[in-house]
Order: sequence, then structure tokens, then C-alpha cells
Amino acid sequence: FFSGAFVKLAPPHVMPEFWEVTQQVLGEVITSPALTEKLLSKPPFRFVHDIVMSLAQTYGFAGGLVEGAERDAKSFVDKEQKIQFLEKIILMVEQVLGSKLAVKASKITSGSEVEKTNDFLQALARAARTPKEGWTKAEEQVLTMTGSQTTKVSTSSSAVDKEAKEMGTKDEPQDPSSPTTPSSRKEKKEKKEKEEKEEKKEAEE
Repeated sequence: FFSGAFVKLAPPHVMPEFWEVTQQVLGEVITSPALTEKLLSKPPFRFVHDIVMSLAQTYGFAGGLVEGAERDAKSFVDKEQKIQFLEKIILMVEQVLGSKLAVKASKITSGSEVEKTNDFLQALARAARTPKEGWTKAEEQVLTMTGSQTTKVSTSSSAVDKEAKEMGTKDEPQDPSSPTTPSSRKEKKEKKEKEEKEEKKEAEE
């Protein structure tokens, strides 16, 4: 005999979409850009760049890797520039977390393998929540690995210093008549010695 009482069955467990996981993880560390389903379902470069910059500005994460014009997404005029930028950030995350990521920068820029891109964004959020003490070392390692402009500038400066040293001009004022130059001091010393010799000669005569 059916009593008429109905038992409400619990809904089956529904796994969250890949973008929903990213939305939750990133939403715990940044408030902008807006983490919408549309953007997370197929993250464009501008969106990924905005996330990186938000973490850099809020926490300082990977800030040392973002150079000059790279802070403005509009400065990236070709695909190669975008790939180079993303490769630095991917390497930074790998160094901080100590694990290799499956994502490729070229796939992010082309809009393919969106789930791996979301995995990267989740890893980015986790890396930004690690102790800051490890970030500086990670940035230095990335700059060494990528041969960043910062390293090139440093090398160029060293070359200039070396050339100046070989020419005998390093750290010397450009005005040779300056009383602080080594050549000026030497001339004064020689002149003084000459005068002393002449005075001694005249005294003997």
C-alpha cells in the first residue's frame, strides 16, 4: 500500500566545469579582471595578461619579469612577443611551485587547449599565495633562463666599462686640467721636484 509520502532524492553529484574551478581559485586572490564564463571558457591573451598584471600590482608576484612596455597589453603587436611574455610567467610559476606545467605559451595565444590554459591560471593563483621570500630567486632564475633584456643591459654595461678601462678613461673626469685627475697630480709632482732640484743647484753654486 502506497502511503503517498514522497522522499526527495539528493541530486547526483555534478562535477564543476573546468572554468568554474579557475573562477573559484583565482577569485580568492584577485578582484579584477572579471572572471566570467565567457572569458574563462576560452581565455584570450589580453585576459591572461590582465590577470598577470593584477597579481603583480596586488602582491608583486612576477613584477620583476614585466619590463617597461610589457605592462600595457596594447604594446604586444605580434604573436612572438606574446609567447615570450607568457613563457616567462609559465617558467616563474614552475620555479615557485617546483613542478612542470603541461601548458604551452603558443597554445594560450592561439586559444587552443583551453583546459590546460585554465590549469595554468589555477597554478598561477597558487604560486601567488606562496611565501614571497622565494619569488626573488625564482625571478632571477627565469631571467637567466630566458636571457631577458635586464641581463642584456647588464652585459652591455660591463662591456662599456671594460672598453673604458682599456682606454684609460674609466672613472676619470673628462677634463684633463681638473686638479683631481691622476695626470694633473703627476705633472704637479714633477714640477715640484724640478723646482726643488733647481733650488738645490742654485744653493750649491
